[in-house]
Amino acid sequence: MLPPEIQTERLILKQTSKADERHFFELLQNPQVVQFCFDMPTPDEIQQQFECRLAPWNTTSTHWLSLSIYEKTSSLFIGIVGFKMDYSHDDQAEIGFLLMPVHFGKGYATEAVAAMQQYATTLGIQTIIARVTGGNGASSRVLEKCGFILQRELANAVCINRIFYKNLEYLWSAVARMELSEIRGYE
Repeated sequence: MLPPEIQTERLILKQTSKADERHFFELLQNPQVVQFCFDMPTPDEIQQQFECRLAPWNTTSTHWLSLSIYEKTSSLFIGIVGFKMDYSHDDQAEIGFLLMPVHFGKGYATEAVAAMQQYATTLGIQTIIARVTGGNGASSRVLEKCGFILQRELANAVCINRIFYKNLEYLWSAVARMELSEIRGYE
């Protein structure tokens, strides 16, 4: 069900493997990466998260599909992207992405999220949700560029390092996108 890799113009996305362990640790131990996501995890917590992402994945899995992102030309590790099925809705998933700071602002997150949206539709996923911590404008812009729409804001819903932030919930619908494309004459 999962292709060996997903390629975009500049990126290769492939299921996270044991070979990605060092990169995964570097990513989750970087304060710039986790500042709007969660408290800094311990090495044991990172190891546990990493191990969960190595398990085979399909649409009935309860864990995250995790794809490591690599730059096509240099094979540099960029970050991770993935989704987790939402079992309260058959055709819905939650997407997430984390990139190394050296790759911020290059459009890689937008390219990876768009590739995951396309892949999700091949699996019958019609709706993707995303949650962003208030103050993380870069992630909000990525989602908006990919057609996500802000659905609601929950005040003081996220606590990171003892500071409360609002939680922004975004939604993307493949059906709404198709309908809009038909109205506008797009593909």
